[in-house]
Amino acid sequence: MITIISHVVGDIVTEFDTIVVNSSNNQNTKKVEFFIDSLLVLTDEEKPFEYALNTLLFEDLSEVSIIAIAYDNNNDFASSDSISLIIDNRVDLWGNLYSRDTNQVVLPARSLTGSIPSQIIHLKELEILDLSSNLISGKFPDELWTLTKLRILDLHNNNLSDSIPSNIKYLNNLTELYLYNNFLVGNIPEELGILESLIELRLKNNDLEGVVPDELCNLTNLNLFNALGETNFSDNNLCPPYPICFNGYLGSQDTNNCE
Repeated sequence: MITIISHVVGDIVTEFDTIVVNSSNNQNTKKVEFFIDSLLVLTDEEKPFEYALNTLLFEDLSEVSIIAIAYDNNNDFASSDSISLIIDNRVDLWGNLYSRDTNQVVLPARSLTGSIPSQIIHLKELEILDLSSNLISGKFPDELWTLTKLRILDLHNNNLSDSIPSNIKYLNNLTELYLYNNFLVGNIPEELGILESLIELRLKNNDLEGVVPDELCNLTNLNLFNALGETNFSDNNLCPPYPICFNGYLGSQDTNNCE
């Protein structure tokens, strides 16, 4: 007799999920064959007998049927009962479920709270992330900087209190970056100057400090003013001397703590 002991009928499985079996004659079991939807996917000849199911090969909310067949040294065999498992690799962001191939997450003004979930790392095809005008707080998750297909990142009007990390350089497809009206601290990273496709870089009304890196002058397509004619960098704590390319474009700065 052989039994699948790791799961029961109707279990939801994600990512790589290990199917484990137990044979009542385990000492004499020579091998175990694993079948998915009647297709042989693995013959395991080493204990413990198990199979790593790659659920990412299946559609979300689809069902797969698993059967295991054990063979002893005499080549006699026994089959397990079939169990059906439900595949679900969708990503949950504030109660909204997204398939992993989605290219847009647009949730402005939804009263979202807490930090940006680390699960966002699974949305590798994401091109637009708009979480503007919410109550999101805390730090940027490191996982955010792995989303290298992002073109638009809009986090303005939130309560983010982190610094802008140098890892932002990995978002080299960015054309629009909106971080204004938060509580961001620290220096503007020079790595922003690598993102030469940037057209919109809005950092107004934060607590950014230190010098403006000369590397930002590499952003030759940058709009220095918003649609209202206001500078995109004002109302921070940025210190002179400013790069020549930004003379007259930084608006009001609190320089009380500048040397």
